[in-house]
Amino acid sequence: MRFFFIVFALAAMPAAAEDSLFCKFDRLCSTSGCEDAEYFLELRVDGDGAYFNDGDRIAQAETIPGKDGLSFLDVDENGNLSLTTVYQDLTAAHSAHGIGEEGPASVLRLGACRREHG
Repeated sequence: MRFFFIVFALAAMPAAAEDSLFCKFDRLCSTSGCEDAEYFLELRVDGDGAYFNDGDRIAQAETIPGKDGLSFLDVDENGNLSLTTVYQDLTAAHSAHGIGEEGPASVLRLGACRREHG
């Protein structure tokens, strides 16, 4: 049942496809300030669930539908968290929280996604 709601939520978002979102983030903000920085991310929903692919790894993601968008939550084996929210106009925010070389770290990336048939 949840899969059908996720597909419905994706279908309700404008643009072309139902199962893949390709996101490009141009702005990076952290505790040391903001800067221009590119980051790419694919979010995919299929019959097996939702997946998060940042080029370094592919992980299963929890989906959290909302009134104005769809969020993807990924927690890796070390407890590091990534949360990406794609809004109905396909703008997106991606945040990550974890332990870096100097202790706890958090970043926020802002950008947009496009949809494609998979």
